[in-house]
Amino acid sequence: VSPSRGLGDVYKRQAIEFLPTDADLRLHVIERLHSRGRLDQARRFARRGRSIFPENDRFQMLIEEIADEEIQDANHLE
Repeated sequence: VSPSRGLGDVYKRQAIEFLPTDADLRLHVIERLHSRGRLDQARRFARRGRSIFPENDRFQMLIEEIADEEIQDANHLE
């Protein structure tokens, strides 16, 4: 595990595999990935969370935030 990745993040992602019904843990990991610029991974976790917890609007909000950030990043490259 590289130092920039962090063991805590690895353990949290593994915890999601063992506790897939823990919405708060999943949201925490998504927000952590997002803040570290790991948008593809954050989006995948958020989409899976949305399918597991359709009543929790936070997953859709995160998906939209990530999409907006990707659009802004793409616009800055032009």
